Amino acid sequence: MMPLAKWKAWLITIAAIVVLSAGAIFMALYNNLNTEWKYQRQAAQIALNESPVLHITSHSVFTDTVQEEVFSGTDAFGTQWYAFVSGPPWKVHAVRTKSVLKQAQVKAIAAKAGVHPISMHLGYLNGQHHSAVTASSQVVWEIYGTSDTGKRLYLYLNGETGKQLWKYVLST
Repeated sequence: MMPLAKWKAWLITIAAIVVLSAGAIFMALYNNLNTEWKYQRQAAQIALNESPVLHITSHSVFTDTVQEEVFSGTDAFGTQWYAFVSGPPWKVHAVRTKSVLKQAQVKAIAAKAGVHPISMHLGYLNGQHHSAVTASSQVVWEIYGTSDTGKRLYLYLNGETGKQLWKYVLST
């Protein structure tokens, strides 16, 4: 049997290791999240400075070739807008919300196409993708879901008309 002094030494050592490990994990998480929050704060400020939006009411993320922060909000007259912010270098595109299909309308269009949405994201196509799909609008709805046969897929719709731009079926 170990003497009491050795037990105390082992317990203190183990406690120190646990505290240091917890501190290291906390700092790693904090640094990771702080960087993301800093990016989103900068994007929000850019949206407020360089679009008609004066008051942000919601935020989402759209991932195209670059991450895009999507803010909705109102201007000084109460008109609702979407501000699509990507960068750096920062680029902002503002679109009035009344010209964009609502999420419920998009779900109905997806259902007619045999797609059961799991998640839906509104985004703004960059020049490369916009020219590839020859869409009249650069606003796009990205729908991740399953087909009637159970296959997972992405469906992209024109954000103003609901016209299908392309569908990408994931291999299983």
